[in-house]
Amino acid sequence: MMRWTTGLCWSFPGLTGLACLTCLTCLAARAGGMAAAADVAAPETVPTLAIEGSVAFQYDDVIKASDAALKTRDGYVTIEPEITVNLSPHIHLFGHLVLEPVTEPADAEHRFLKDHGLYAEELYAEGVFGPVALALGKFDPTFGWASDVAPGVYGTDFAEAYDHLEDLGLRGTITLADGPGDDLGITTVRRQLHLAAFTDDTTMFSRSAFTARGRHRRGDGGVGNTRSPQSFTVGYSDETLDEDGAVAGPSFQLAYRRLARGEGDAHDEQAVLASVQDKRDLTAELSLTTVAEAVYFSHAAGGADNATAVTLGAELNQGPWFLSTAYSLHDVRHDSSPLDYRLTASIGRTVELGPVGDIRVDLGYAYGREDGETSHTIGVHLVRAFDWQR
Repeated sequence: MMRWTTGLCWSFPGLTGLACLTCLTCLAARAGGMAAAADVAAPETVPTLAIEGSVAFQYDDVIKASDAALKTRDGYVTIEPEITVNLSPHIHLFGHLVLEPVTEPADAEHRFLKDHGLYAEELYAEGVFGPVALALGKFDPTFGWASDVAPGVYGTDFAEAYDHLEDLGLRGTITLADGPGDDLGITTVRRQLHLAAFTDDTTMFSRSAFTARGRHRRGDGGVGNTRSPQSFTVGYSDETLDEDGAVAGPSFQLAYRRLARGEGDAHDEQAVLASVQDKRDLTAELSLTTVAEAVYFSHAAGGADNATAVTLGAELNQGPWFLSTAYSLHDVRHDSSPLDYRLTASIGRTVELGPVGDIRVDLGYAYGREDGETSHTIGVHLVRAFDWQR
């Protein structure tokens, strides 16, 4: 149960090491000169409604595998609109919807445009008060970048496995600095502190439309699935960004996450993460973007074993062309199971299709070993970004 303390602070039973999530106001004050120097107030004029996101099609073919059950073929669509309703320059509502397959292919299944479900990955209200932003509702806690930015068709797969998404609770972001990153003002350096307290979403919003994935329930167990927000993250990020918000120079993130034990778990899971991104212009037309992320898990998934996960990726870009590779591993410590890993390569190109606009097309290959079984996968990925506001 949440209980009130002094001022605007809430505390949650079981949050060892985070007795007071909020004193976000106090932390902002301690940021002192840095926060005061940053001009991070919400703009006075904002669109009433803004929608952005992407429409993608992907086809995966496991062409060779040590177990015949793994030889699946799967063609599917992923549509992810992000909807912002601005009630004022400082208060807004946000929804991130996802349409994608909500079940895994059966053994050796050849599936095409089946089993798609629509669900809300994020759904929250947020207020921006100077350098402090507070969000209440359903959100994705900040913990790493690799699951979003690792390059190629299959570069994000292993990092997505330790994402903990669709959580209910309170999230706070304190902007410590947000100013020019160079003399020309082309880049921006943004330094932020990220805090969140949460539990799994087990409300009606954990369901999906069209193909039903079922309501997530407390009895399903799993770390982070508790009656009250007993899990939390604490992180710090330092990013060099361009005018579009993309990484344009050295950037790093450090984070700690505790997922409280759920039903059937023996331990809480604790994890520490370090993530680095960078972009370098090698010539006037050729650039190199890199990402490296490492995580150490204590009592992984609430069990007795510890684990590590690493993702390394690099992408060359020249004009409309992209060439990338990524390597990921997951190693369970003190366990007889072999190392899980994946090595990927992709080539892509942005294609302009008249009124449709720019579509990025990528061809990818992945070789991996998971649970002792090996597989070779080829795939194609097409994506079209969109945005609209009024």
